[in-house]
Amino acid sequence: MTRRSGAGRRGGRVIRKRPIGRGVMYGRRSQSKSRQENSFAYQVAVAIKRARDVEVPLAVDAALVAQAELTGAANIGDLYVDDGISGSELSRPGLDKLLADLKADRSISHVFVHKRDRLARPH
Repeated sequence: MTRRSGAGRRGGRVIRKRPIGRGVMYGRRSQSKSRQENSFAYQVAVAIKRARDVEVPLAVDAALVAQAELTGAANIGDLYVDDGISGSELSRPGLDKLLADLKADRSISHVFVHKRDRLARPH
């Protein structure tokens, strides 16, 4: 889809948007239990709410989260997780799998992340 209005132009370029497909969620669990807003359950709840708000399908639910917690998997379905790895580390199993899937699967149009610091932070 190509936007033709002035709002879709940046510096004379036409911005091409990927058609809305489906969403995936990335979460990073901290080892510290410092704040409720960074808890994994809270991150999932926010992602689900945001997906509903923008009407993007997101196949993440309590059962998927429980399975990820039980197995310790970095990726199950549309859920990508890193356990106890610092956000300053750019090579993380869940993030690496997410990036590879984004390149390979054009049906993914949205990535839901609770906060930028869950995705990455400065060294």
